[in-house]
Amino acid sequence: MTREEYEALKAGTLAERNLNTLGVSKMSEAEILEQFQALENKKAALDHMIPAEVLSQKLEPNVYAFQEGGTIVLNSEYIKSDVLQKNDDLQKAFEALLHEHSHLRDFEGVLFKEVRQQMTPDELAGLGARVSEIQDDSWNAYFNHPGEIAAREAGRIGTEKMSYEQQLIADVDSVVNGGRNQILATFDFAVANGEVIYEDTFEMSSVLETQTMDVSSMQTLEENDAMIGVDENSVEIDTMSAMDDYSFSSIDDDA
Repeated sequence: MTREEYEALKAGTLAERNLNTLGVSKMSEAEILEQFQALENKKAALDHMIPAEVLSQKLEPNVYAFQEGGTIVLNSEYIKSDVLQKNDDLQKAFEALLHEHSHLRDFEGVLFKEVRQQMTPDELAGLGARVSEIQDDSWNAYFNHPGEIAAREAGRIGTEKMSYEQQLIADVDSVVNGGRNQILATFDFAVANGEVIYEDTFEMSSVLETQTMDVSSMQTLEENDAMIGVDENSVEIDTMSAMDDYSFSSIDDDA
């Protein structure tokens, strides 16, 4: 693991810790956006990806985010501190980021073996379909596109996992500190960026260790592709349509 990967994982883990309904109440919109960028950087490190730049701007109502090229844009109306203090809205913001990250992972998977190596055989088999062009402008065509189905599932699973990990963090804080951690209570950036992280209990590196890969034991990319039966010459992918825009709308609209 490189130093850059370690720092990305560390910052992303802190972001998971800090992005809770109490923590966001102490943050500006710029600080909130920094934390979402840290989450994206962590996900990218784990997926061997180039991280997207996470930006915000005012979008149409019920559109939470969209992805274009190497950028994920979050709706600035939905990442305001007062909005994210409602747990359901915070969860939707997580889901939107992870949804768009899923699209970017597919697009980078078209281009880079390092990304494909992290995909399961089933994910590889469906890669061409996920980055294919949506056939028409209808809602059904968009909603039922393989890329959208996969991104919704990635957002749902990723958000559930993050919520579970946040609860584990809160439980550790309760045991170690006799209550909620200072960062969770006040979002103290000075503490967050300092050395007081689970002091005398375990090092941050041990937390990250379970979330990273042992580079020395990795197979070569060629060996991995051979193992899972990927023939690069037989994978039909439209690289132009692979860079089309994708947006994440309100879950309520999916019904």
